[in-house]
Amino acid sequence: PPPLSGLGVMCPSPAAASLRRVPHVRQSFSWDCGFACTEMALRALGVPARECHVSQLRKRVPSSSIWTVDLAFILREFGLRFRFLTATLGVDPSYSAEAFYRPTLERDAERVNTLFGRAGAADIAIEQRSISPSELRVLCGGAHTCGGNLIIGLVDRRRLYRSPQSLSAALGLGG
Repeated sequence: PPPLSGLGVMCPSPAAASLRRVPHVRQSFSWDCGFACTEMALRALGVPARECHVSQLRKRVPSSSIWTVDLAFILREFGLRFRFLTATLGVDPSYSAEAFYRPTLERDAERVNTLFGRAGAADIAIEQRSISPSELRVLCGGAHTCGGNLIIGLVDRRRLYRSPQSLSAALGLGG
């Protein structure tokens, strides 16, 4: 199968990833799934909920248009070390066709591109590439174990409309 694009993978160091339970956090709005995922990861790593609640995380980003690089900076502020893989460095111009991004894309582009430019100085290593299903399987160490890695996968919404069976088959996780 072709590589998955639009997937941001953030993996803490193996020592930080020795966890067993990831609490479920519901989104508050249609646009804050990244914040919910970030809270789940931080809580699973032992950060108290009062310090990383979605409402607290939202205060750290000056926009309701959240980008993966925003989440990377938040995770780094909490001291996490991770790998950040992305298909696009900066803002993908094709997002101008998306109704959600259209009103703020120009303003977001300046902010997001600045964050990408500052990432190295903030000790955030960014790899511009997609991840193949076989690489994802290796990171996960199997369908249910995650191999000690905590993975936040942010996937282009258009890829989510595949049936669960075809997505599982594409990832080689059974059907």
